[in-house]
This record gives sequence, structure tokens and C-alpha cells, in this order.
Amino acid sequence: MNLEDLMKKFKQTAPSEILGVKVNPEALAYITAGDKAFQEDNYSQAISYFTKAIELDPKNRYPLSKRGKCYQMAQQYDTALVDLFKSKELDDNFENNQSIAECYLFKKEFSKAVQYFDIAIEQLENIEAIDTGKMMGIDYGATKARALNNQATCYYNLQQLDKAIAATTKGIQANPNYPNNYKVRVLIYFSQGNKSQARADLQNAARLGDAQANAILAQM
Repeated sequence: MNLEDLMKKFKQTAPSEILGVKVNPEALAYITAGDKAFQEDNYSQAISYFTKAIELDPKNRYPLSKRGKCYQMAQQYDTALVDLFKSKELDDNFENNQSIAECYLFKKEFSKAVQYFDIAIEQLENIEAIDTGKMMGIDYGATKARALNNQATCYYNLQQLDKAIAATTKGIQANPNYPNNYKVRVLIYFSQGNKSQARADLQNAARLGDAQANAILAQM
């Protein structure tokens, strides 16, 4: 469905309000087109659509958040952070805080990244606690494991190794089938001279199909 068809569809079918918030049908059309472009990794086109949506509905946090994510994927981290913080002012949610943390990680501002990973992980755990029926459609274990892996990477670069081990261990508990937490812990154990623990984690990562772990094991 092209943009013109989306415009017609939303003008005909979009409700005037959702939960008391006024709906802009044209903004919805641009958001839908932006989401499609984002899914196709066409970030420049997605940015163009989300920009139109923001112009039409500047108090809508979603296109700001998604445009920020586009800039993040395009490695324009400072520009991404501007949008993400604006979106966070409108809705201080897990997605915004996680993306902010990731931008700081990629900028190698590890202390700031840790701060926002803390916020994001706490928010995710709060959502999980109330979502007893799993109605949100979130894979909590996988999402938490990735966030904790990224946070552990920050701690490792800050040479806060005990905190890095704690984060990776919590990540493994959240999702034992995600190999990256084992791999970060391998680096820490090697740096501490703990070869037996490092080997055990390499074996776990290799068991999960990690080619790099298999290659390292073959050389040990």
C-alpha cells in the first residue's frame, strides 16, 4: 500500500481519539510508511516519513523515538540522542532508555550508558511483573539478556569486572540460550587468569552455535 492509499485509509477509518488523545490520520499514515521503510532498513526514507509525522503531530512520542532509532542505526548517535531525549520527555519508557543507552555505548561513553541501561532494565522488569498474561508480546528473557550483555560490555570497558560478571550472570539467568553473555564473561575470566571458568563459558557458547567460541576452543 502506497502513501496515498494509506492517507485515504486512515482518513476514513482512524478514530478521532485514542484514550482521550486526538489522532492525526495523516501522521498515522506517515508513521506506518516510516515503520515499513525501517523494517526494510531504508533509514533515510524512514527518517523522511517520521519527520513528516512529527511536523503533523509534534506531541506524539512514537515518531520521535523511531526517528531517533533510525539515526542510531545510521550511526548518527548525537542526532539520535536529541530525538530520543525529546521522546523520553513525552514518555519515559523502556524503548527510549534502551536506545539512549545503546547510543552512549556506541559513543564509548560507558558510564552514561550504564546509567540508562539501569533505568531500561528496571522498567522492563516492572513491565514483566505486571504482564502476567504475557499480553505485551515481549520476549522478556531475550530482551533482558541483550540489555544486560550491553551493560556488561560497558562495565568491562570501565574495568568494573565484578559488576560485569554480575550483569552477564543475570543475563544468562534471563536467557541461558543467548551466547554473548558467556562470551563477555570469558573475556573477564581470561583477564583474571581463571582459565577453567573461561573454558566452561566458551563451551557453553560453542554449544549454542557460536563459531568464534568454537574457534577459540580449537586453539586451546
